[in-house]
Amino acid sequence: MSVESVLFRKEFAYNEKKCDVLILHIQRCRDVNHVANTKDTLFRMMGMVVAKNVSNYISLLVNSNCDEIPTRDEAIAIAFTIFESCVGKFKVGHGFNFYFYFNKSLSRAFFRLYQRSVKSSNNVHSVDFTEMNFEGKTNSDEEINLVIATLHLTDLEERVCWSKLHGENRAVFLEDNTDVTPQQYGAALVSLKDKLKILRDER
Repeated sequence: MSVESVLFRKEFAYNEKKCDVLILHIQRCRDVNHVANTKDTLFRMMGMVVAKNVSNYISLLVNSNCDEIPTRDEAIAIAFTIFESCVGKFKVGHGFNFYFYFNKSLSRAFFRLYQRSVKSSNNVHSVDFTEMNFEGKTNSDEEINLVIATLHLTDLEERVCWSKLHGENRAVFLEDNTDVTPQQYGAALVSLKDKLKILRDER
């Protein structure tokens, strides 16, 4: 039986308030066993985030022909290490949502691991952020999804991103998205480009 099937065989619905309480317990409690049990519960609540990011990570590695590809259980173990780091750093009560914080951290961590694996294998299929410049380049859906998750886009920014990647201009987008004004489209496009620039600079 896999680790994934044991951990996530039962759904633990995410609840922001309960999540904050659990994190405070973990950060303040000195009982090792209690902390371990609380972490286990909180990690299970992150099941959807973990499963999505693990799938994206492994799909990228498979499509890049890397020499070594971890099993899902091994990737989940990596995710748990990242999860523990996030729990330790998270500041409860500062207007932050741990679900999104962990998702962003996990996406970035897996993407860095992917880049490292590709580089060590001298593989030519690594993602070049300079190519994600809205000119209809041929990055795979897995690569694009992972970059989008890393950028932590709003719903509108993500819609604009996919529209540009498909080579659509503003008129086509606005025709297909009647709930968006030209001003909202322009603001989303500017924000999207700024986030891409920041991500490129972080490399």
